Amino acid sequence: MRNKFLQYILLTFLIFPACTGDFEEINTPPTRPAAVPSEFSLSHVQYRSVREKGNSWTNQILQWGAWIQHYGNHNQGFTTAHYQDILNYNDDFWNNMYGNMNNARKGKELAEAQDAPNIATQKIAIFEIMEILNWICLTDMVGDVPYFGALQGGADLTPSYDAQQQIYADLAQRLEDAVNSLDPNDGAFFGSADLFFQGDPEKWIKFGNALRLRIALRLSKVDPGTAQAQATAVMNSGLLPSSNDDDAVLPTENSGTVFSDMHRAAELLIRSPADAPFLGEAFIQTMIDKNDPRLPIIAAPTPRSVAAGGDLEYRGVSPALSDAQYADVNANLDFYSRPNGVLFAGPTTTRGQTSMSYAEVSFAKAEAALRGWGGTEADAQTFFEEGIRAALSRGDFLNFGITQQDIDDYVTANGTLTGSFDEKLEQIMVEKWQAFALDQEDEAFSEWRRTGYPVLDPGQNLGDTGGTIPRRLTYSNDEPLLNPANYDNAVSKLPNGDTYTSRVWWDQ
Repeated sequence: MRNKFLQYILLTFLIFPACTGDFEEINTPPTRPAAVPSEFSLSHVQYRSVREKGNSWTNQILQWGAWIQHYGNHNQGFTTAHYQDILNYNDDFWNNMYGNMNNARKGKELAEAQDAPNIATQKIAIFEIMEILNWICLTDMVGDVPYFGALQGGADLTPSYDAQQQIYADLAQRLEDAVNSLDPNDGAFFGSADLFFQGDPEKWIKFGNALRLRIALRLSKVDPGTAQAQATAVMNSGLLPSSNDDDAVLPTENSGTVFSDMHRAAELLIRSPADAPFLGEAFIQTMIDKNDPRLPIIAAPTPRSVAAGGDLEYRGVSPALSDAQYADVNANLDFYSRPNGVLFAGPTTTRGQTSMSYAEVSFAKAEAALRGWGGTEADAQTFFEEGIRAALSRGDFLNFGITQQDIDDYVTANGTLTGSFDEKLEQIMVEKWQAFALDQEDEAFSEWRRTGYPVLDPGQNLGDTGGTIPRRLTYSNDEPLLNPANYDNAVSKLPNGDTYTSRVWWDQ
């Protein structure tokens, strides 16, 4: 037995060198890269920054989309739509946002390690813009957050919460520096891996300047001096989006085979039609009142009107329904309109998910000019009309039948600013709210909080807010457990604590 044991040991030593000569090759997965190219990292960051800027369903549709009344909720179990806080929804948002920003920082590291210095500088600036895009959304939704000490790995596991005012000041400077680092004469380094602009540095400069204008207008109530200076500088730069070709759009794939690649308005239409959201009453009624040619493209007609065989009808669900209203809606679901599956989920649709549009920028320029920031009231009218035409002439709307005559008729009826400053601002913001619909619910929610337009009826359900539309998201449920002292300090500065009814700094 002892001799056999020695033989086994000797055999092991004879075999072992043969097995370890190519140990590294054997244990290297042939389909997995040793290092992720920075190009792939950008695609990932862009995808998540649009698809996962908040959970695509719970945050974008059931919270912001329902609160801003682009969507209407018929399912009484989806309580966040009627102002009852669901903490795990906020966990998703918090974790997704910090994950997106961490991925952008990793992209910078990859570019610095993999590329020549002049190319790395351009790539790092683009990753920086993407990171800032996510920071803006995070602080807009909750207020003070860990910022200066965040994303440091193990260096600081309990970072302090920084004041939103300080965060905004730093983001504005970082954004200006990133834009200044880009050279429009340089080549398209990311190529097709850049899902927004195919690496075109001039379009990235325009996108960065558009974000600077977005930041400037956020400060309009709390720091109008800084807002004016920032807006005027950008308005005078001459480098802002100038056509729908400058839109930052994430392409979508609607074959039905890849659930996560669909437009968010299409997901439940295909995956679970019974849970698919309806459109909001305020949104539908606004389009009806304005004779908006987008209505039959965005909204499906009510099933009851289709079955009747007469004129097609469109109707949205009221916000924050009471128990009795929920019962009535669910007894008559065929009275209401859902998003149009042909536009959002059809096999030939070109509908992507927009992160920034020429229409949004035009309406922002109209507001800035109305305030006298880098333009006149005459300029405000010009920019306002440009915004309307841009919003109605998106490629997907043109493909589904909107004509130039339709656009001209709509502008004739709705495209002239009239009345007082507030009345003109309301006209701009309502058109902007319509343009944001079903793509940019987070921006619609922020702009409504900032300006108060459009004027919305909060509905009948009291929820956790006493019957008012929420003003912010609450913090992640993990924060009081993992970072209690800093969380408590941040909450102590909120007028109503960590609730839907407290307001972020710029929403005063």
